[in-house]
Amino acid sequence: MLKENKGYIFSLVAIFILFLITFVLLTQSRQNPYFFSKALVPFTDYIYNKKTIVINISKNYLLTLNTNKGPVIIELYSPNAPYNVNNVYKLATSNSFDSKPLILENGLLNLNSKLLKENVFDEMNQSSLKLSPIVISALTKAGYVSDSNVKSILFEQYSFGVKIDSKDSSKNKFFIIVDASKAKELDGYATNIGVVISGKEILSSSNLTVLSSSINEK
Repeated sequence: MLKENKGYIFSLVAIFILFLITFVLLTQSRQNPYFFSKALVPFTDYIYNKKTIVINISKNYLLTLNTNKGPVIIELYSPNAPYNVNNVYKLATSNSFDSKPLILENGLLNLNSKLLKENVFDEMNQSSLKLSPIVISALTKAGYVSDSNVKSILFEQYSFGVKIDSKDSSKNKFFIIVDASKAKELDGYATNIGVVISGKEILSSSNLTVLSSSINEK
């Protein structure tokens, strides 16, 4: 009887330890998608209802936003932000950008993303951005984490980026920088996904709306 009780207690302890380890690992993987090896990433993606990488991360992609004023073509930097480019690819191929307004506000052209509820991550390498110690300290205090698995590039006029809300994914916001003076303010605080290569002349137009979208490997 004593042996049976010991065996039962041992089983409970083992199950609790296994649960604790699994919880810690999954929490870490949610905060950093590169925490696990590539073999385990698809499993954690499934747990958190994310999609595995379906794009070729060694290739750039061209996102075309067909607006009511003409097409806007954006080159997406897959090696710099693979998870975010993968997210854009999924959204574009599921028509999630269609019939969305482009709203110009404070020098940024924001793509309405209230319905784009995607669990993605900031992908920013503070070292490759060569930020000042003061900025890095401010980023750390604000909870931003540097990702050494990517090579980030500085924002510039017409950069296409995403501002991620870690607490509410429905507030994730895609944007295009129209006012060049706003670029420096975003370095380290948002993920640079790409840059507009065609259609820049219509970005300051009023009542701009995406009618349809498409995405293709460059």
